[in-house]
Amino acid sequence: DEPALLWIFNRQRFLTAEQVLKRVGLDPNAFTAELTSIGIPTTAWSADLSTEQTERLRECLQTPPFAAAIRHQVTTARKLALRYLEQEGVLDETPYALVDIGWHGNMQRSFARWLRADPARRNLPVTGMYFGLQRHPPDTELDQFVGYWPEVDPEREALRTLNVALLEMMAAADHGTVLGFREERGTIKPMLDGERNEAAMAWGLALLQAAVLKFTN
Repeated sequence: DEPALLWIFNRQRFLTAEQVLKRVGLDPNAFTAELTSIGIPTTAWSADLSTEQTERLRECLQTPPFAAAIRHQVTTARKLALRYLEQEGVLDETPYALVDIGWHGNMQRSFARWLRADPARRNLPVTGMYFGLQRHPPDTELDQFVGYWPEVDPEREALRTLNVALLEMMAAADHGTVLGFREERGTIKPMLDGERNEAAMAWGLALLQAAVLKFTN
């Protein structure tokens, strides 16, 4: 639907066909002919999509071959992710909250939607706690978005004027992004986009974290 498509095609600094298909769990190699037919050959998979290419790919994802493959991937991924949450004790009725740096609450919305796709969990509340939110998403009976840095406060600088890239680096992980989950010998483990966050480590993340720990000690 439209909210899902907005997330799938969310552009940060750039957007590539590989990124789009990875977000829906698909291997572009399985759709070489379809991608080529809309003007995205293999040589362009890692290139920044033009506005026209983006629109064509958006339409293509909604065609039967892609839609069926996405539904299959979603069903499998959701089952593994729920098993991971159960394994880690998130669904044992102990109160919990998601903690994230910010900025739009998309992860929380996705998490809540995925969690409540199971009818047995349709009424589970989800709370998110953030350093800051660019815009406060609407709270509901089940969802609360709690920001430490307020969206509107005349006595403070607006969040949009801060160097959020610096804040993100200070809160970066030393491992790659979680792409999904897999089963290994009866245990559900996260699949990472690399064991190390090479870009952050090269930037000096280990030194920054060591300095933070030194200061707090």
